[in-house]
Amino acid sequence: MSPIVCVISRERTLGSALVEHLKTKGCAAGLVSKPSRIPLNVTYLVILDLDGKLVSDRNLLSFIQQVKPRVVVVNSSKSREGLVSSVLAKQIFVDNVVPGHAQLISDLHAKSQHPHVLVPKEAWFAVVTQEELFAKIVALLFSFPENKSFLFGKLVSFGEYVKFINPNATVSVDLRLAPRMPRGDIQVEEAKIDLAQLAVKQTPSKTTSFPKKTIVSALLLVMALLVMPYLLLGASLGLSYWGYKSLTTGNYLKTINLLKASSTLSVPTAKVLDTLRFPARNTANSLSNANLVLQKAVDALMLAKDIAQTNDATSVAGLSHNLSVKLASLYQDMIVFRTDLEYVLSFTPSLEVDVAKLSEYVLLSSKFTKNLPELLGYNTPQTYLLLLQNNMELRPTGGFIGSFALVTLARGELIDDTVYDVYSADGQLKGYIEPPAPIVEHLGEASWKMRDSNWDPDFPTSAERAEWFLDKTLDRDVAGVIAINLESVKNYLEVLGPVYLSTFGETIDSKNMYEKVKYEVEDNFFPGSRKKAQYLSALSDALILKMGESLSTKTIDLLGSTVKSVDARDIQVYLHNTDVATLLSDLGWDGGVFNKDCEEGCMYLPLGVVEANVGVNKANYFVKRQVALRSTIKDIYIEQALSLTLTNTSEGLERIPEERYKVYVRGLAPLEAQFPTAQLSGSKAEWLDIDSTRLSNRNEYGVILEVLPGETKTLTYSWRVPFDQKPNKLKLHFWKQSGTGEFPLSVTLDAPNVRQFSSNPPFGLTDEGSFGYNTNLSSDFISELTFTNE
Repeated sequence: MSPIVCVISRERTLGSALVEHLKTKGCAAGLVSKPSRIPLNVTYLVILDLDGKLVSDRNLLSFIQQVKPRVVVVNSSKSREGLVSSVLAKQIFVDNVVPGHAQLISDLHAKSQHPHVLVPKEAWFAVVTQEELFAKIVALLFSFPENKSFLFGKLVSFGEYVKFINPNATVSVDLRLAPRMPRGDIQVEEAKIDLAQLAVKQTPSKTTSFPKKTIVSALLLVMALLVMPYLLLGASLGLSYWGYKSLTTGNYLKTINLLKASSTLSVPTAKVLDTLRFPARNTANSLSNANLVLQKAVDALMLAKDIAQTNDATSVAGLSHNLSVKLASLYQDMIVFRTDLEYVLSFTPSLEVDVAKLSEYVLLSSKFTKNLPELLGYNTPQTYLLLLQNNMELRPTGGFIGSFALVTLARGELIDDTVYDVYSADGQLKGYIEPPAPIVEHLGEASWKMRDSNWDPDFPTSAERAEWFLDKTLDRDVAGVIAINLESVKNYLEVLGPVYLSTFGETIDSKNMYEKVKYEVEDNFFPGSRKKAQYLSALSDALILKMGESLSTKTIDLLGSTVKSVDARDIQVYLHNTDVATLLSDLGWDGGVFNKDCEEGCMYLPLGVVEANVGVNKANYFVKRQVALRSTIKDIYIEQALSLTLTNTSEGLERIPEERYKVYVRGLAPLEAQFPTAQLSGSKAEWLDIDSTRLSNRNEYGVILEVLPGETKTLTYSWRVPFDQKPNKLKLHFWKQSGTGEFPLSVTLDAPNVRQFSSNPPFGLTDEGSFGYNTNLSSDFISELTFTNE
């Protein structure tokens, strides 16, 4: 495998030349300008820092300390800062790198043209050729015996250089001029360079006069030749930008044409710039490669659109197969040209795209599309149970099931989407079903009903239970279950804009949705009323109609909103098709609890917290939360603390119990967890009784508490997990509950005996032996921690 070398430099010309040199040595090399763009798998790092700014970059130093690549730093000789004191690095100081970075030589050359030249009493400079510097960098990069700093170059005196350039000049010493000597604190390593390489001696030559017009025309021609490649590159970038804009509006044909026109300009431009060794040749190459990938992506979108507009089963089967092949090819190109895509997309900050994550979606989509004919009911109509969950009354899988719909697809068309009130269905359930103990104790329900079927946070488990209740009440079989929280409806309204409900004579948008639904569906509800089902049916019909009208112009935005919702578990999907179910599980879109794993030599540490509003109200509208995780590595165990802080922002003290938050909280812990405790912090710390439940892949520790309007309470779970010190990698997985929205998460690892530590995402050193990471969490948090003990 080729060594992976990353060059970081603000000197793009010199940096690009070094990358090309490294490639000739069989290295996989790339150039970045910011520490945030350095790949995590880098083995060797070269820092070209001739302006002396990178050595003081805290982010760069933090990255090097965590990832620990082998480092070679090239600094200006004027710099007195360095990285060698804190990391394993070689440091090369240089004066003049010819031909590209020799300002001092250039100034002295101009001064030498005068008949009488004044120089300091002692004045020397060091000079090295670009080829010698690159050879020295490569030699140090792969030998690396110990830390070392030195000045690299041939030492030449000012007087010696002046006489070489102009033998007839008179050279005199001026004591008023400041001396210039090599730094005394570093050794000098002489380069083998001949003065003849530094400058061309000035010799008289026979002059020939040219007409003024000829000179001007020649200058204009030269300027045109120099400027034209950059004008073409600018035009290519502009065409690509408008292509991306057309893509977001759904004009795929225009996008393809614009990207093709951009490639027509960027491909030859890249060749010209590369031949002339001009700056920006890498930009032209990256643009050409990125356009290739984006053209394939648009081609796949156009094929998907054809599938949506076709109702012939045979045609759909063939188109689905073709789409699967195209997506697989697109995935390969996204992997090969990932760096180019990220670089080009950086020119359009409004397009926030995680290329690595998107490529994973493309790969799984290529497998998913093979099953489209079956899922869309082209052979046999398919009916799905749609659970409408109100996350303002939080339940384990996202929200209280106030209503549900039975959605039937036949030949790709929606032929039925009847909405049912859950209480009407529950009224048809015959017999007694024993519910889980907390439902009896805290909700006061004597028998288990469909409205409480989602008590298990593992959605596949709760989905099967909901199917069972559906069969016992309405005698209906389904091909799968989909749960949708109100939050996802809000996300769609942000993309689509307001929708008008003609039956009720009102308009709903993303800003008033919760208030409208709360008033129309919850506040005016009574058992036996059909208004809830009618209102939600009208809302779903209006949304579907608006999506159909907007699909051609807002495809990308709607896809983005859907991905956002499934990542946050505001949409969860459980299907009977085993191939698709496996794909959904791999993505984490099935709502399963702890469906990840850890390879050999790694210890998997899953944990999470699940809230269930048992106050029979919509208090979650006012609840804010934050979570803190702390893991401490001891000799024979890891001690974990999971803290949930809940704040009830309601000011309506007079509206208790409507706005109190009565919640049953479960801490999710590994199967190996021991000695669990739960403590409530506040004005007076309180130890709580725990309901312990052991399941197939986790332990659950449940407690009940109330948070009144204006109150803040912190619940902290603690437990120990046995640890034998053999694994040197931990995989920490915090499972985020559906329906909780985005909230702050802080993660801390206390490891006093750890000598070397790295993590993905990167943790910061917060104290000696303590590492931390803070984020606003919208989906699961997974981090791989690698360390070496003393």
